[in-house]
Amino acid sequence: MRKVFYKNVLKKEIQYMLFRIYFKLPFIPIRWGIINSVFKTVSFLSILLTQVLRKKSIILKKVDLNFIDRFLKCRNYFNLKNKS
Repeated sequence: MRKVFYKNVLKKEIQYMLFRIYFKLPFIPIRWGIINSVFKTVSFLSILLTQVLRKKSIILKKVDLNFIDRFLKCRNYFNLKNKS
């Protein structure tokens, strides 16, 4: 149960980091291409990090889930816009 919690928190924090990077990159299609490719790699790394964090019993801070939800809605909007 704790492993799943840490993994989810790490994913949210990584998404938040990528969201901040998103606004610093110039073009929308390039932005999401980079973010998607980075996130696939990072999601694997986050699994490894959860093992380390669990062993060291580090308490992670909670992420503002409303902010992440807004980020995901924004991402879906741009993905749909780019496909059409």
